[in-house]
Order: sequence, then C-alpha cells, then structure tokens
Amino acid sequence: MYKIGFVNYFNSLPIFSGLENYSEIECIFGTPAEVSDLLIKGKVQAGQVPSFDYLLNNEQLILFNKLCISAKNDEIHSVLFFSPKQLNQLSNQTINLTDHSRTSNQLLKVLLNNYGNKEIEYKVSSQSTEDLIRCKKENVLLIGNEALRAKKCFDSGELTNYHCYDLGQLWFELTSLPFVFAVFASKNPLPTQIENILLNTLEKNLKNIGHLAKKAQSSSLNENELVRYFDLIEYKLDSIRHESLQRFCDFSKLNYSAFENNLNEISNSVND
Repeated sequence: MYKIGFVNYFNSLPIFSGLENYSEIECIFGTPAEVSDLLIKGKVQAGQVPSFDYLLNNEQLILFNKLCISAKNDEIHSVLFFSPKQLNQLSNQTINLTDHSRTSNQLLKVLLNNYGNKEIEYKVSSQSTEDLIRCKKENVLLIGNEALRAKKCFDSGELTNYHCYDLGQLWFELTSLPFVFAVFASKNPLPTQIENILLNTLEKNLKNIGHLAKKAQSSSLNENELVRYFDLIEYKLDSIRHESLQRFCDFSKLNYSAFENNLNEISNSVND
C-alpha cells in the first residue's frame, strides 16, 4: 500500500476526499510540519509538504510537478497575522509563530523584514483564536482552519483590537505573484497509477465542489463559505507558481541547486 501524508485542513479536501475508496493508497494525516517530518523520515512515501520544508530538503526530495496548494491570486484567508500594530511598527516586538507550519513562519519573517522591522523576537508555539478573543497575545500567526475561524470572528467585529493581515495578499503586493503554501513531493518518483489517482480525484472534486463543501461544512464554515474559500485556491503547479517558489527561495537565502534542476524538469514537461 502506498502511504501519502496529507494535512487535514479544508484547503486539502479537494485533493484527498475520496482517496479512502482506493485500496492502493493509505492516507496519513497531520499538521504541515508533521507530514513533512513523516516524509523526511520515510514513514510515508509521498506527502503534501510545506513549500519551505521542500526548499530546505530539495536535494533529497522529488517535486511532483502537477499539484500544489497556492493562492489563486492574492488573498488566501487561511494564513493570517493578527496584530494591534501596523506592519512597519513591529521592531523589538515578540511575534507568536505557529508550531504547525514552517512555511507560514518563514513567509511572515520575510514580509516583516521587508517592512524594515529589526530585533524581532520570534516564539513558536500553539496558537488559537481564543488567544485573540481573550487578548492573551498581541502578535499572532494563525493558519489553516483556525485562521478561517479567526477571520470569521474578525469580520463579525469580535477582534476590534487587531489588524488582520493576509500573508497571501502581502506576498502578492511584494512580488506580484501568488504564494505557494504547499507542494507534493516524494523520495522516489510517484508511480503512474498513484499519480493518476491523485489527479483524477482532484478533478472530480473540483467539478463537484458544491457537494464537497456541503459534506465538509462545520460550525466554522458553512457550505457557501467553503465554496468561496475553495475558489481562492489554485491546485496546479504552473510556471507562475514555479517563479513564486523561486522568489521565496531567494528571499529565504537557501541553496537551491537541486530545486533549480527540478524546475528545469518541470518547465520541460509543461512545454511538452
């Protein structure tokens, strides 16, 4: 059985919903950081990997060139930074990062640096909407379903002490490119059968996104809200998103020789 790691967030539903019907695949779920660690340790054969984790480990991973989780344009609504301050007023502040994703943490660091902030203290821990509602913390990064819940509270006027910054939108303002939050990678090339199952499942779910939203709706987001959220996401790793990954790599000052080779192979396959 082929083990694949997935993140059990709303944004991943169109990729893994329905895979339970295939005996060839076993889905293993975790946070973005947990799935990345499972892949690096060989406990899954492929995984939905945060883009920064892929860039850090690109010499030992193969990028699956047809899937990603990216903003379609700018806003993403599920990677949000809440602060009572303006983005250029965070020097000498403490920033509470998430323990769920190194990509979102690194992206926030890149963005805050671009706003000229100095001497920031970063703390990684578990973050929640309750921290904001009860004013336990000031500068908080939330991702995934928790960020969507916090945005709903913000939009309804419950978090008046904070500005809400969408990191996808901030990246787009900086680069004019949609940000890629996760890619799919493996240590060995994906078997053609597995590749086809993944792509067919995604295509089927996107064609029936209303049905998927109805099945997945919860106290956090109703059916219509989920449909609107899915419409913010692009799942195809195209040339624009290759460029965005490259820019993120550059901003993060990473060694990307193997990553460049992967992109060259992807560009060739796209052109074919």
